[in-house]
Amino acid sequence: MIFKKGGPVPTSSGGRSIWDTIPFEKGKRIFIDDFHPKGTIFSQGIISVTGDIRPGDVVLVGTDRDFRGVGRTLVSGSMMIGDVHGPAVKMIHSVK
Repeated sequence: MIFKKGGPVPTSSGGRSIWDTIPFEKGKRIFIDDFHPKGTIFSQGIISVTGDIRPGDVVLVGTDRDFRGVGRTLVSGSMMIGDVHGPAVKMIHSVK
């Protein structure tokens, strides 16, 4: 964990352990196409979301097979998978 303004944020290794131990239907997760995000994830690359995601939430990012990192949302979960295109998640830490 690192501590930033607004509260603690899991690092990549902390996010990986949460991803591996907590069931997928619990928590705030963003499922993306098979790519390695580095900066901003656009809504076009998001396949699905879990949890009640609001702008500013810290989320775990990954594919259906693998954890990819931790990010902070820019829009709500419903907007990410809706018809709205544009930036959706700003990555905090990415798995290399």
